Amino acid sequence: MTERSLTRPGRHRDAGFTLTEVLIVVVLMGLIATAIATVFTTIVRTTPPTEARADDARSLLGISIWLPTDVSSTPRSPMAADESGDTAGRWSVSNGPTGCGPGDTGQNLLRLSWTENLGGSTTTYVAAYRIVDGPESARIERTTCVNGGARTTINVTAGLPLSMSSPVSVDWKREVEDGTTYIVGVEFEIETFEGDTLRVDASSRNPAQTLSGIPDAVTTTTESTTTTTTTASPSDPTDPTDPYPDPD
Repeated sequence: MTERSLTRPGRHRDAGFTLTEVLIVVVLMGLIATAIATVFTTIVRTTPPTEARADDARSLLGISIWLPTDVSSTPRSPMAADESGDTAGRWSVSNGPTGCGPGDTGQNLLRLSWTENLGGSTTTYVAAYRIVDGPESARIERTTCVNGGARTTINVTAGLPLSMSSPVSVDWKREVEDGTTYIVGVEFEIETFEGDTLRVDASSRNPAQTLSGIPDAVTTTTESTTTTTTTASPSDPTDPTDPYPDPD
C-alpha cells in the first residue's frame, strides 16, 4: 500500500460564521431592536392606561347611578343672571368649595344642595361632582356630606382625558314659567379616550324647596245616621207604595 493510498481526501473547513458575519448580524439586530423599542414606547405613551381603556358603559356606570339620584332630590330653582347656577345656591357650576370641610381637590363641575325636613328637624345634603387630574388621566369624583359634616368621596368614572382638554361639559336643563327661567336638571357630556362623547342627563323630581317629612295622621269622624222605615201590609190599599194594590 502506497503512502498516497493512506492519505484521507482533502478536508473542508468546519461550518460556522466568520467574524465579519457575526459583526454584521449584531449591528442589524441592534438596529431592529432599537426600532421595535421606539414603536413600543410610542404606543405605550399614546395609549391610555388599562383602566381607562375599559368599555365606556362600565367607565361611566358610577355617574349614571349617582347623578340622577342627586339631581332628582334637588328642587328646581330660578336661574341666576350669569347662568352659573341658581339664586338660592342649590345648583352651581362655579369653581367654589364643596362645603364639606377642608380637603377639596380638582375643579367643580356641579354642586347640588337640598334639605329634608323629617320629624321637625331640617337636614341639609350636599353632593358635589369634581374633575381631578392624575398623572396620565382624569376622573370625576363625587363628594357628599350632611350638614357640612365629614365628607365621603368616591370615584364615579374610570380614566378620562386630562381636564386641560375639557373632557366634561355641563349644561342646564331649563324651564320657563311666567317669564322666569328655572333650572330643572342638568346634562353631562363626557368625552372618552376613544373619542366617544357620552351623555348623562337627569331632571329634578322635587317640586318644593324642602322635602317634607311624613305628614301627620288625619283623624276623620263620621256621624252615623239611623233611618226608620215603616212598612205597611201589602194588602193595605191606603199604602201608596204598595206595588200590588187591591183592585177593590
